[in-house]
Amino acid sequence: MPLLGLGDSETAMSYLEDLSIGDKINIGAGLGLTYETLRKKSTEKFHEEMVKAWLLKKDSVATVGIPTWKSLIAVLQEKNFTHVINRIHKGQ
Repeated sequence: MPLLGLGDSETAMSYLEDLSIGDKINIGAGLGLTYETLRKKSTEKFHEEMVKAWLLKKDSVATVGIPTWKSLIAVLQEKNFTHVINRIHKGQ
């Protein structure tokens, strides 16, 4: 699967937009972002900032799994967010 970049942020955000901030923190941590980084994000722009931090490979993202749809789906599967996985599959 191709590496995702900032140009994919709108699409990635659209898949995660209906989740709670708590769910997004959980997913962000699963993607390799530290809780310290996740706590620094403003509530107002949390969604956008979290996705961009992942796409920019902040913290230990590169060691967990580089930003691809496959790595996002793996974390979503681990966290049991099958409805989001279904949206990703329909959108690709």
